[in-house]
Amino acid sequence: MPLEFELCPGRVIGGNQPCFIIAEIGQNHQGDLEIAKKMIKMVKDCGADCAKFQKSELEYKFNKRALERPYTSKHSWGKTYGEHKRHLEFTHEQYRELQSYAREIGIYFTASGMDEMAVEFLHELKVPFFKVGSGDTNNFPYLEKTAKKGQECEILYEILNADYTKSVKYLPSGNYTPSGNNNDDNEYQKEFPEIPIGYSGHEMGISISLAAVAMGAKVLERHVTLDKSWKGTDHSASLDPSELAELVRSIRIVERALGNGVKSMLPSEVPCHDKLGKSVVAKTAIPKGTELTLDMLAVKVAEPKGVAPEDIFELVGKKTLLDIGEDESITVDAVENHVKRAKVFLSSVLVDMDDFDMLSSPQNNAGNGVGGEEEDPAAAFLAQQESEIAGIENDEGFSILDGGEIPQSLTDSIGNGGDSIQDFLLFECAEARQKDMSTNGPSDVYAAISSVDRMQTEPESLRKWREEQCERLQVLDENSRQQEVEWKEKAKQELEEWHARQDEQLAKTKVNNRVLDEDFYKQPFAHLIGYVAAEDVIRSEADDSSPGTEWERVARLCDFNPKSSKQAKDVSRMRSVLISLKQTPLVR
Repeated sequence: MPLEFELCPGRVIGGNQPCFIIAEIGQNHQGDLEIAKKMIKMVKDCGADCAKFQKSELEYKFNKRALERPYTSKHSWGKTYGEHKRHLEFTHEQYRELQSYAREIGIYFTASGMDEMAVEFLHELKVPFFKVGSGDTNNFPYLEKTAKKGQECEILYEILNADYTKSVKYLPSGNYTPSGNNNDDNEYQKEFPEIPIGYSGHEMGISISLAAVAMGAKVLERHVTLDKSWKGTDHSASLDPSELAELVRSIRIVERALGNGVKSMLPSEVPCHDKLGKSVVAKTAIPKGTELTLDMLAVKVAEPKGVAPEDIFELVGKKTLLDIGEDESITVDAVENHVKRAKVFLSSVLVDMDDFDMLSSPQNNAGNGVGGEEEDPAAAFLAQQESEIAGIENDEGFSILDGGEIPQSLTDSIGNGGDSIQDFLLFECAEARQKDMSTNGPSDVYAAISSVDRMQTEPESLRKWREEQCERLQVLDENSRQQEVEWKEKAKQELEEWHARQDEQLAKTKVNNRVLDEDFYKQPFAHLIGYVAAEDVIRSEADDSSPGTEWERVARLCDFNPKSSKQAKDVSRMRSVLISLKQTPLVR
């Protein structure tokens, strides 16, 4: 089993400890300190263990040409890559402010040191552990300097090959948590059997991450964002708040399903066992005082419950104290000198009551401040365990009195400074976790996991985030609808104006044509002028006309314009042209 060690103060990883979940904020904060704080709070509310950033000292990570190269991507925050990175980089003082805020709300804080000077600053900041990114897994001077700081390291093996791995393993100090793809995790676990293995993913969704935990990942890292549509290349491959909350919840369910490696009956299985479990019954009627033999006994699902099947051989040779009818249960009080071996199921561990024979009444009452009546220690233990089991099976996360009301102690705790039942439960779970860390015992840790999983209400900040997103979408939808109405009105108005201009132009054209016609026909011999003009045109074009085009010219001479008032003369003009053609045939 992988070694257990304290990765952060009060938080042990490895062994049977819960998976340590790191939410990689990275540079998805858009260079805004307030957004970074909101993301830390979101990560905390979703149940992750650690909020992580990326720290660079740009002049030590990049050379001048790399910083000065143009950066024209749609995700750019500046004209050059250097301007882009400087926009996203927090100062040392801002990092101290973020660390203080994380400590205030109760979540671990760390960052990836992207160069040696960044590691120096993070060491000065006293982060609980270092994260070595994939870009530095073959940077041996960097790795050696980081290892000599004496703190735990999480090394990302995404792009490591076997040669690099062999070299890393001989670094002088520190604990290393390799992170890679699921297939590689098993191989790394074989090569480093005493080192907890983790998984760092950039895939869409949470399924692969859950598979990694099921395969034994003790550390999990995923990028997170408040909005996948924001500027930046990491947002689309990050988990939004709802996905992160679902990931944490699902991981805890998987861990509970995996158990602790001990095969035993779970508290949830007890009711089914009581319903379908079998007891010893009489094959035939057995009179009082009969010495029992094996052929008198059978095992069936019986009501009421009788002696357990595993005790059937202990009944052989004992005498009955009562008359037992055919097919009736053989109970403990019906057999001479038979002691019931009561069993209780608590937190997946089978407890045999024979182990509690040393308890006595004075010891049971000692120190509890109550004198007086003695009570059966076995009965007291059973009552206590029954109460605890009832608490385990309570899905609401706290005890409810018989009348259905919330206990006064709970309401008092909430009223004395807690904002809500959720805050109270978070406090209780955190307190349980602190106790677990001091003992390094797996059973209490999983009880804390159970408490976290029983919280049915979603975190307040997540609820507010959902409401803000809904309001934002409603505003966008309303703006879109308003723009659509405005565009339709504008198009309608422009169409009406165009029709008005066309009507006005048409009216002016009609008036002008009418005036021209009147002026033309006021001339003496207007009809003759029109005829002579047409005949002159025909004669002038007769010599250079092409065969077969005569009627095309005739058609051009005819006025078919619907806007002209002269079309009434077309018939007479056509007649004149035809007469002229007959009198003077065209020469071909």
